[in-house]
Amino acid sequence: MSFYQTAIKARVFLAFVLLLSLTSCDYISSLMGGSKDTKSAQGGTAAKSTATASKNDPNKNEIAQLKFGAGYHIAWMPWFLAQQENSYQNYVNKYHLNIEFITDEHAKLVQRFVDKELDAIATTNIEAVIQFVGNNVESDVILVVGRSEGNEALLVHNNNNDSNFGGKTFAVRQFSAEHYLLDRFLIKNQVIPNQYVKIQNITTTADIPKMFADNQLFGIGASNPNIPKLVKDQGAQIIFDSRETPDEISYVLVVRRETLKQHPNFAKALLDIWFSVMKRLQGTRRGTTLDALADLIKLPRKEFDNQITSVSLNDTPTKALSAMRNINTIKKTMRHLNYFIKRHGLENTTLVSEAKSGKKESLYSEWVSYPGREEKMLHYNAKPLQQFSYTFE
Repeated sequence: MSFYQTAIKARVFLAFVLLLSLTSCDYISSLMGGSKDTKSAQGGTAAKSTATASKNDPNKNEIAQLKFGAGYHIAWMPWFLAQQENSYQNYVNKYHLNIEFITDEHAKLVQRFVDKELDAIATTNIEAVIQFVGNNVESDVILVVGRSEGNEALLVHNNNNDSNFGGKTFAVRQFSAEHYLLDRFLIKNQVIPNQYVKIQNITTTADIPKMFADNQLFGIGASNPNIPKLVKDQGAQIIFDSRETPDEISYVLVVRRETLKQHPNFAKALLDIWFSVMKRLQGTRRGTTLDALADLIKLPRKEFDNQITSVSLNDTPTKALSAMRNINTIKKTMRHLNYFIKRHGLENTTLVSEAKSGKKESLYSEWVSYPGREEKMLHYNAKPLQQFSYTFE
């Protein structure tokens, strides 16, 4: 064999050994976790994934502090019973939610909701539209608790037979369900409300009996438990109540949309609280539950039984879903509400200016949306209730 051939073979052999060494290094490196560049790339991907997860759920292990408010009202006493029994604390471990129940004058609670001091509120459909749409508060109705069937009424002094309402003074809490009811009464009697009737604002419900004693006052708007007190103690006469405007005044549970999206289990917890009490009213514990509710509102049981009939409660998820999806009835009320809002100059100036520029609608009814539709300022959102109904027993 020539020297030239020997040299070539030696070079081939050396190249083979060198290639084998490099391959071995890569293999060993991969066994030890990869090269420096690979580690860096993998680390970057992991960091990115962690950051994304953190961004999507920044408070995964934290207890969210949420506030729910309800006023002293016959339709909302189940919320008070839940507070007495510490039911709101059941969701700290289950859903990582600490729900604080707050009660106050209803007008103050509504303002606190507008001011972002409450995450959820029990209110009426009337105030949800007037106050929340009127103040640009994006929120969702997640439950129609029930409807008024005589729970709101207009009363006058028993010896007053005057049917001429022009120039008379009525006391109502302004822009409330009672104020709306007064409007509906006056229109049915062909009186233009904001021209011929004077309104005296009721700031606290505790003032109602004292205010009614003033003979300068022609009439007053009230709800239970004040109605029978006025009739029995001060000889008041009911001239109009919500039975004459069927299905127009309803009681709703409203949650701030921002809160609902961040804490969807908040809706589950509130729905669970409500229907747990409702379930007791249908079973063997009905009597003891009614006793407890009567005690909370400081009424004899017989009188409480009479008053609770003025509110038609949606005591099952099926009934509540049916009420939520009754769009024709809700829209009918919205037409009356639009008239009320215009008559009293309550138009949202932002909405009106945007409507004039052609950007958006000015009617409040166009700022309320219904199940399965695009979300607007106030949205009747049936999804939480529908999901809840699958699991509630």
